[in-house]
Amino acid sequence: KPLQETTLNQPTALYTTAKFEMVGQVEDTFLVVYLNGDVYFIDQHVASERVNYEILLKKFRMGSIQSKKVKPIDVAVDRFTVEDKIDLLERAGFKVEILGDRVRITNIPVYTDREMAKRLFLDIVNSQTPLLETERALGEIACGLSTTAGEFLDQKEAEILLKQWLLTDNPNLCPHGRPIYYKIPLETIKRKVKRK
Repeated sequence: KPLQETTLNQPTALYTTAKFEMVGQVEDTFLVVYLNGDVYFIDQHVASERVNYEILLKKFRMGSIQSKKVKPIDVAVDRFTVEDKIDLLERAGFKVEILGDRVRITNIPVYTDREMAKRLFLDIVNSQTPLLETERALGEIACGLSTTAGEFLDQKEAEILLKQWLLTDNPNLCPHGRPIYYKIPLETIKRKVKRK
């Protein structure tokens, strides 16, 4: 699903100074946290994805996404289209050579393999909204770097992830627009069990 500008600019919740209490982990997938009077069920993969995406996005905006040299990848794409987007591609970690009517990729983002890099390269080059497509590509890369569902996190690992997540610009949604958590007010739980 392409990134939407509204997804990228959601206002952050005021969590940055909040103190959380780590309650546990359910099915090695959801972190259970008590925060500001509410109980949160946080999808650890999606939270990790948000953290990694924002790190990549910051690197992209600074032009500091690392690239790695690979065996040259020839792509069938219009050279002028590539030339128009060369700055964007280089900031995303690609390096290319234009050889007559051919385009050759010589370096790809360090976090990708050849197949993924070629696909993302073509997605960016052929897009009518290349900046948004690049940001979508960064979200896909972040997904592959992130903690997975079903992965056990010990207390320290979970707390590090939570602290990083709370400091993101958008702790509400992953880069693809999925919600990161489900929140239940503690007062609601008390009412349900006739505590109040």
